[in-house]
Amino acid sequence: MAQQNQTADATDRATLPESLDAALARIGELEAEIAANNRRGMRLAMFFLNDRLATATPDEVLKLIGAMLCEYLVEVGAAPSGADCWLRIEGHQFGILPGDVIGVSDDVAVERALAEIGSDPATAIVTDSRDRPFLVTPLALFGEPMSIYGWLGIQLAEPKPLDEPVNSAMLAIAMWVRQHLERAASVADARRGTEIARLAARAQIMMARPHELDDALRIICELLHESDDIVGVAAVKFVSGEARTVDYWGEIDPQRAEVLAHEDTIEALDGPPTAVMPVMIDGVPEASFVLCSKSGQATLADEMLATVAGAVGGAVARHRATETIEILRRSATRQLIEAQERERSMIAADVHDGVLQQLGATAIRLELAQARVERSDFEAARAIIEDGAKEIRSCARELRSLLMELRPQVLDDNGLAAALKELGRNVQDVEVEVSSSVPDDLGNEYSITIFRIVQEALTNIHKHAQAHHARVDVHLDEGAIQITITDDGVGYEAAVTGPSAEGSHLGLLGMRERADMLGGTFSIEGRSGSGTRIVAVLPIKDGESLSVDDSGQ
Repeated sequence: MAQQNQTADATDRATLPESLDAALARIGELEAEIAANNRRGMRLAMFFLNDRLATATPDEVLKLIGAMLCEYLVEVGAAPSGADCWLRIEGHQFGILPGDVIGVSDDVAVERALAEIGSDPATAIVTDSRDRPFLVTPLALFGEPMSIYGWLGIQLAEPKPLDEPVNSAMLAIAMWVRQHLERAASVADARRGTEIARLAARAQIMMARPHELDDALRIICELLHESDDIVGVAAVKFVSGEARTVDYWGEIDPQRAEVLAHEDTIEALDGPPTAVMPVMIDGVPEASFVLCSKSGQATLADEMLATVAGAVGGAVARHRATETIEILRRSATRQLIEAQERERSMIAADVHDGVLQQLGATAIRLELAQARVERSDFEAARAIIEDGAKEIRSCARELRSLLMELRPQVLDDNGLAAALKELGRNVQDVEVEVSSSVPDDLGNEYSITIFRIVQEALTNIHKHAQAHHARVDVHLDEGAIQITITDDGVGYEAAVTGPSAEGSHLGLLGMRERADMLGGTFSIEGRSGSGTRIVAVLPIKDGESLSVDDSGQ
């Protein structure tokens, strides 16, 4: 027995070195495996600390993480070389549109993973529509209940469970993804804000010049094409209450845009989030931009983006104001030309009916006087010549009056007060009293306007009023020049219905137009048998200072 024990001890001692070597070798293998795992863990840590993630967009973060996890499973032997990998987003999160971010996702694999995982965060090994084994990891927002916003699928070498450290690492990384996505989304928001501010500034510059509505809508529609975040725009205008698409591009249906164009809301449709940005012109919505954005409300609700629509409204309003001014200018020019033609027609009629008729009659008289001289009837000839001389002097007076209407030389030579008194003296059969308390150096614009209004009023009094007395009063009153002309004739109502009513109407229209040209007012009143009172008020322009001149009294 003792001999057997000794033999056994000798055998153990003989085999001990071999067991120790094996143990040491196993320890070396374990150390190498631990080191490899540590290196893999270090690479994971370095991946998450990589500078790329600090500035990457959310979809870039997902692509980086998906590629890293696929490489990790290949390295630990769980996935074959060149394994198929896909990642898809289920809902609009972190500014990423729903759909595939990596590869082509498999609906069968997702359905089977969802059925196996339930409400607990875990990975699932399922087969896809081609019976290939896949490790499917949910990307989740944890809460009550858990909300899954995406799926990562990586093809496996065999349909067997992963080692616990590998499985735990996959879940942990999936949970950490959210933190990086949120950080990337914050960076993307800052970039979008800068981009929108730049687009808004460019829109303000481009819309500084007046634009017609369709042209402005097309320009801004094209400008928004430069945005990385805006993926579709439709410019829609309203015509008789109907929405009509002027221009569009990107991921947007123009017919759907026309339906949404009347709304002023942000709306989640099938696809990119959509918003309506109304274009207000003078407080009236006349058009809309329908926008689709990858990031959703963060972009579409940005106040800087709303200024783009405001710039369009301002450009169109300025364009219409310019058109209105041009129309008014042409209308004023036409009215001025018509007024000039009326005045010329009236002067031509006065020359034809007055001076020309008198000169013709005078010529006949002189021929008659010549015949009397030839027959030595000198007394008769003298009488005829004297009548002819009177008619020639009358023609001279009428010609001076016509010259006064064409260009009042007395106004240039003697000033406004003297010119007004001259007008009063030239009215036949009516005693006219003139009083002026405004200075003579008013400037040509005011002086001519006052002179012409008084001249036309006195002409009407002479021709239509049947008056004996009239008064002209021109004075300053609260920053304006007031012209008042009164008479004791038949009154305005009787004058405008009499046989010479047409000339009276034309004269009144001319006075009114002259007052309007200086931004003034014109009024006339008078009942039958009670005389007529005309009042014209001409406002003094800003910066002009008029002093009262009593010398004209």
